Amino acid sequence: MINAFYHKVVPDPRFMYSSLYLVYIGITVYSYDSGVSRSLIDKIRYTLYVNLGIQFFVYCSGFGRVYYELWENGATRYMGTFTDPNQLGFYVFIILVFAYLTKHEKIDNYLFPISTVAGIFLALQSKSLSALLGLFVLYVLALLRFVSAKLKLSKVALCVGLVLVTSGVGYYFWPSADFRLENVEYTTVNRIRYKLFKVIYADGIKDILRERAAEKIVNYPEYFIYGAGEGNYERYYPEPVNEIHSSFVNLFFSYGIIPFAILMAWFKKRLKGLNVVSWICFISILVETTFLVNYRQALFWVAWITLFYLNEEQTDVESISNH
Repeated sequence: MINAFYHKVVPDPRFMYSSLYLVYIGITVYSYDSGVSRSLIDKIRYTLYVNLGIQFFVYCSGFGRVYYELWENGATRYMGTFTDPNQLGFYVFIILVFAYLTKHEKIDNYLFPISTVAGIFLALQSKSLSALLGLFVLYVLALLRFVSAKLKLSKVALCVGLVLVTSGVGYYFWPSADFRLENVEYTTVNRIRYKLFKVIYADGIKDILRERAAEKIVNYPEYFIYGAGEGNYERYYPEPVNEIHSSFVNLFFSYGIIPFAILMAWFKKRLKGLNVVSWICFISILVETTFLVNYRQALFWVAWITLFYLNEEQTDVESISNH
């Protein structure tokens, strides 16, 4: 209704395209949520393992596509069979999250580590920082969980370990005050340093908002009440003519407080009593989607529904055992 209203006022096909995406996602969520089962989840996991292997083979064969940055001669990002490097990065990220969340068979002890190596390698080639940040969170938390289980560490020790790991990584990537991207090779490490440089030495939060096309949330806060729709981004000029690069923020801004509150209530209802693995996956997805719009991709919702299902299945088992 919101997109239809804005399309009536200022005709823009992007409003209708966005509505069609929502219909597609609604059908996907309903269909998968209605038929999800352990056997289906296992089949999806193995299919994703294979697909990740195909992407790795495409890279090794040299048939993958390359994205050329317009602002820097020779700056490239790998995108495989996708049309955007961030799409490849998200695809790799969500596969590894899904695999970590659902792995439980003996063969996963071999397939998951192999997929981890191949996936992280591809994510590095894509230079998708949101995907790499999500993977960093996933594997650091998974490592802390593993160490905690083996060594019986306290929560304080785990927090100290997390701070030390994060501090070490931050120190490695911290850019110098005279860092210039044009003076160094365009690698993933230097891309990270460039992003940090702009935050630390340039405009800080303003730069993050500008890069994520999110300045409009400061300049047009009223849209959080009744929604801006998804389209006609030219009305925000001279701000970036694009959607906000943050999944849940963009949904909130585009559709307003009532639809977003309904969505959050649905999430809250389905996310009660998460176990440790589910929490790790939940936090990882939340971090990654803070910096990209992923909700138009079916795998984004498949991962959430799977997390809901496994959580509810475990809750039902515990409830039966208590009686």
